[in-house]
Order: sequence, then C-alpha cells, then structure tokens
Amino acid sequence: MKNTLFKLVIFIFSLALFPNSKNFAQPFGGGIFAGGNFSQIQGDIFSGYNLPGFYGGGFVNLELQENLKVQFEISYIRKGAGNNFDETNTTYYKVKLDYIDVPILLEYNVYKKFWVHAGLAYGLLFKQTEDLDGAGDLTPIPLFHNYDFSGLAGFDYYFFKKFAITSRFGYSILPIREHPGNQTYFLNRGQYNNCVSLSLRYHIL
Repeated sequence: MKNTLFKLVIFIFSLALFPNSKNFAQPFGGGIFAGGNFSQIQGDIFSGYNLPGFYGGGFVNLELQENLKVQFEISYIRKGAGNNFDETNTTYYKVKLDYIDVPILLEYNVYKKFWVHAGLAYGLLFKQTEDLDGAGDLTPIPLFHNYDFSGLAGFDYYFFKKFAITSRFGYSILPIREHPGNQTYFLNRGQYNNCVSLSLRYHIL
C-alpha cells in the first residue's frame, strides 16, 4: 500500500508540475496547494473545531465541458480533536490523526470566478496519537482504523487567473473508530472525522 501511494504521489506531482509534458495529453490542468485544516471527532464527548493542522498537496484535473471538470488530488492532512485545559475546562484531550488523502471530485463553474465541488476521498492513516492528560502523545486505545472514507464539498474563488482560495468541508462516511464498549445508536456506529479546511491553490497550467 505504501509503495502504491508513493507512486501516486510521483504521478500527481508530475502532472501538477509538468502539465505540458508530451507524455500527458490536454486538456489536463494541475497545480499545488497548501493551507490549514480545523477538525473535531464526532462521537466523542467534546465539540468544536479545536485541532488545527497543516493541509497541502497537489492536484490534476480534466476538463469534461467548458464549465465542468473532474479533479484528482493527493494530500497530507491532519485530522483529530482537541480540548485544551484551562481554568474553566478541567479536561485535557488531544487526538492527532495524520492521513494521506486521495480525493476524486467533480467541479462546476457556477458563476464567473466561483466554482463548487463535491466528491469522495480515501485516506490512509499513517500516524495516530492520543493525549489524555497533556503529559505527552500516546498510542490510542483502542486504535483508530487505518483508513478514512469521507465525503467532501466546497468551493473555489479565483482572485487571480492562476490563484484560488478553496474552502472545503469533509465528513467521514464510515466510522474511524468504534464507540467505547462498541455501542451503536441507529446510524451512529462510532466516531467520525469532521473537518473544515482553507487553502491557497496555484494552477501551474
């Protein structure tokens, strides 16, 4: 799996950085992006997007029609949850989940510089830590699943021809970990990643 992801990384950045190469036919476009991700875990006892993290990677897209594209991305993203200790909050809690995410999206131009997008993403979890007391990061018990299958939706605003600001919401479709004791509540089968990201994108082509 790691070798496959490595090959995908090379492929996506090859397209993103060298979209005019004779090895790749038009109408492909590509670029890179970086920004921040703010997340929580739905199903724990805390609320609020209290865990910030870095979010960045590359993308390629294929124009299907003048106002419709399919886009493939690969990125590093940190998800998880946080609850900082202070004088009004006596419970410390922090979970850090580091993923390689591979989204596939449809993008539609709704009006001039505004595009909307929606799609699915598969995330491979390569590092997980859970800190219950602020003393240091520990391996979570029970462990989180080593994957995250999620739905995505968002929009892009092109403030220059090759630069865009992207806002995106993501939510796990499948649980990333069961509830303690394996309880289930109708459609709530466990804990789910819930995150909002904001990034700056540069279209090399």
